[in-house]
Parts: sequence; structure tokens; C-alpha cells
Amino acid sequence: MGNSESHVENVENVENVENVENVENVENVENVEKIIPIIKERQYKMIDLNVPYAQLEMIKVLQSNFDYEVKGTIYFDDNNEFISFAVRTDSSEVSSYSESSWRICFHTHPDNTARKYGVRYFSPPSVDDIMEIYEHSMSYVPSNIANSLGEISIIFTNEGIYMMQVDRKRFAKFNKDNMPIELLEEILNETFTEFATHNIRNGMEKITNKVIDIENPQISLKDYQDILRSFVDTTTEDYGFNISYHTWENLKNEGLSIKAYNYYM
Repeated sequence: MGNSESHVENVENVENVENVENVENVENVENVEKIIPIIKERQYKMIDLNVPYAQLEMIKVLQSNFDYEVKGTIYFDDNNEFISFAVRTDSSEVSSYSESSWRICFHTHPDNTARKYGVRYFSPPSVDDIMEIYEHSMSYVPSNIANSLGEISIIFTNEGIYMMQVDRKRFAKFNKDNMPIELLEEILNETFTEFATHNIRNGMEKITNKVIDIENPQISLKDYQDILRSFVDTTTEDYGFNISYHTWENLKNEGLSIKAYNYYM
């Protein structure tokens, strides 16, 4: 019996010690100063990018040799340097170099696109291209992006490169009546092709001072490129997004310079 009582006392002593330690641990935890995490909203910034001409030329080969649109993605590294592009046709992908999570999309307009407008070497953005920009213009954007500029779409054509970019302030002015996307598409289908064709033909006639032969216009390459620049300026003012035109001659010397928020990369 004596041994049993001693064993019980030892067990009770152990339990008492454990209880005291648990109480002390709880008190210590309560006395520890609470660490309040500071969560800062990520800041996005405008960055300068450049696609080297050698890479643009490779995509130009795709534009020249395929009678259908080729789509792809341009990749940049964390230092904003070009590292690769990827081409997607059906479910396959062919890469020029490596891959990155920073990207800008492009697609080609084959030479036969010009037939739609009846003007040789004129393959401007299509209604579908513009609608994609409009849809992005109406999408959510974080409040910590100070500028209204947004997503970019690059179009490779025979006459050069058209670069389209969302401008939400410009779009808000264009769509001040808050028309739904379906109505905007209807308006584009009714007006844009005629607007584009009329703009180019009028530009040619002003330079030549005569009614021109659209199939074989007697006009210099420089004059024609000036007309295209005027066309994109007018499009920017009238249709609620930014668009620029880049000749192959300039691209050969400078590559394609891009300004974009890293949020859209």
C-alpha cells in the first residue's frame, strides 16, 4: 500500500508541474507583443520595352508566307529585355528562344487582307481586333494604375506594323453614352471599313490631285506611308483607342519600342 500511495503522489506531482508549466506558457504567449503585418498594395509602373528587328523579321516571314492569321506571344524577362516569341497554330507551339511569364500578344494579317479594302498593301486592324481592345477598355483595372493606358495588340502586315493599345480615358470619351459592347460592334461593322477605305483613298487623291487607280496608284512609298500615319492618327481621335503605325524601314533601324504597364505583362 505504501508504494501505491507514493506512486499516486508522484503522478499528482507530475500533473501539477505540467499544469504550472502550461499556465506559464499561456501567460508568456499572452505577454508576447503581437506582430501586425503591414500589407502594401503592389505598385505597377510604366516600363520601356524593345523587340529587336531580327525577331520582327522572323515574324514578318510568317506574315508573308501564310494565307491565314498567325498568332503568338512576345516574352520579356524581369529586366524588361526581350528573350523570346512563341507562335501558336492550332494546338502546337514553336518558340524562337526560351519562355517567360511576361508577355505581349501579336498576330499577322496576310497580304490577301488588303482585298477587303480594295487598296493594295493596306491591312489595317479589323473590327474583331478593335472589339478586343474595346472589351479590355471596359474591363476592371486596379486603382493603383495611374495611367489610362492598358493592353497592347501588335499586328504584322505587308506595309508595316500597327500597334494598338487600350486608352481608357479616350475610350470613355468615345463611349460617353455607355453603349453596350454589342452596340459598339454593330457600329464598327457599319462604319469602320468604309471609314478606313475612304480615308486612304482621299489621302492618295489629295497628293496626286486626281482620281487614282487603286490597283496601281502612282504614288511614292514615302507619300503612302505618310497617308497611313494620318489614318492611324484619325483613327485614334475618332474610335477611342491608341494606334500607331511603324514602317519596316524604321523598325530595321530601331526595333519596335513599346511602353506598357507591367500589370499587363
